[in-house]
Parts: sequence; structure tokens; C-alpha cells
Amino acid sequence: MRRGRLAAISVGLALALIACAPPRTLGRIALAAPFEGRERAIGYDAFPAMRLALREATPSAPIDFIAFNDNGDPEEAARVAAGIARDPAVLVVIGHGALSTTLAALPVYAAAGLPILIIGAAPDALPVRDGVFVLSPSQAVLDAC
Repeated sequence: MRRGRLAAISVGLALALIACAPPRTLGRIALAAPFEGRERAIGYDAFPAMRLALREATPSAPIDFIAFNDNGDPEEAARVAAGIARDPAVLVVIGHGALSTTLAALPVYAAAGLPILIIGAAPDALPVRDGVFVLSPSQAVLDAC
């Protein structure tokens, strides 16, 4: 239930960011997450939830959803981010699932001017900058649970 709500919030925020972007004929929301290795559950849990939330939010809108595997590896995350940044149809990124992969990818997205909705990394450890939206609770909130 929590992941479904997080997916709906992520897609809703992504669509809000897309609405503020310059008009394009077709847009994409990119999900960057691990789909292999010990953290693969992050990607496999997020993927169907994101697709469903997008389908429900925009049943007839020309928005595509595409997923990229960062393998939970920071070097791979930077390569994935570079590939995403080269695609002019990608308007917003949702990812990466871990602090190390998020930190590796953030400079690429910042250079490309791509907004990112961060899942799975505590906001305390992330730099504050335009276009970065953290959907995870702070460490203080997690410690209180």
C-alpha cells in the first residue's frame, strides 16, 4: 500500500513538473532503479506501481514511461543518467533507489537540467538544489518509527 501511494505521488509530481516544461509532442518519465542484484526488489516494486499510477493519472496523454537498470552500482547509475539525459523526450526522472547511486547520477541530471524525484535516499545526505525533489523521509523521521 505504501509503495502504491509513493508511486502515485511520484507520478503526480512528475506530471506537475512536465506541465511546467516547454511543450513537446511526446514526453517520457524515466525510472532509474536496480533491476538486478540484491537491491532488485526496488525496481521490480516501483515499475508496476509507476505504470499503474501513470495510466490512471493520464489515460490518454502522450506520456511514455521507460525504465532503466542501474544495477545498484554508482558507476552504472552515472552511465544510465548520461543516457537518460541524452534523450530529449525525457522530461523528469524518478529514481535511483540508493544513496550511492543517487549521488552518482545527480550531477548528470543537474548538468542536463532534468528534474529528479528521488526515492529511497534520505534527504539529510543529499545536496539541496533546484530540480531535486526527495520523496523519502529524513533519518530523524525513520529513527522515530
